Amino acid sequence: MNLAQTYLLANVLSEYSTGLSLWNFLSSDEKVGTSNSSSNRITLNELMRSGGKTHYGTDRTEAQLVFDNMKENGWKIAGSMIAIPFGFKMANKLLGKQIINPTNRFLKNTLGITEVKL
Repeated sequence: MNLAQTYLLANVLSEYSTGLSLWNFLSSDEKVGTSNSSSNRITLNELMRSGGKTHYGTDRTEAQLVFDNMKENGWKIAGSMIAIPFGFKMANKLLGKQIINPTNRFLKNTLGITEVKL
């Protein structure tokens, strides 16, 4: 469950700060003018190559765009960063003995996997 929780937290941060899911932020080369683009969306590739240039279709640099997105969505980010770990903690308490512990034992005994724990 730790991996899923970490992914969800990273996805929330990416979604609200860059306008893209974590996968699209890391892998996309999205440009304005395509049917799925927006001037408020920014990819990792664009951030790394920007050098302080303004973002497509705006008068703001890409760093300013990320900062503005975070200011606009700050309460959503904070709420999600609190709610997701709380939800996982409650799920672990509710499902711990019935589902998670046997699954971890199965992974360890049959597949020899000890690094991944649910």
